[in-house]
Amino acid sequence: MPNTVSCSISLPAIRNIINGIVMAYLINSKCIDCDMCVPECPNHAISVTDHRYVINPDKCTECVGFYDEPTCVRVCPIRCIKKDPKHNETREQLIAKFKALNS
Repeated sequence: MPNTVSCSISLPAIRNIINGIVMAYLINSKCIDCDMCVPECPNHAISVTDHRYVINPDKCTECVGFYDEPTCVRVCPIRCIKKDPKHNETREQLIAKFKALNS
């Protein structure tokens, strides 16, 4: 009998990973306004708008160029920062964005 592994990643997400497509992040409605994510963002992509924390996809590089993983996701105590399916980007696009924002 073959070994099986349970996986919580959706099939479209797996396809995106295989194709080298990554996504910007968004902060969902479960946010408790703890403010942990704001100082962690090296691109200053997180702000408060209309009493909600939001991530500007034009500034979010998923910490590419700074860290190995998105720091906002790492520090969020309730895990309310998720991938934004409306903003697919390749790693190369994130690197180009990092360079443009930090040149």
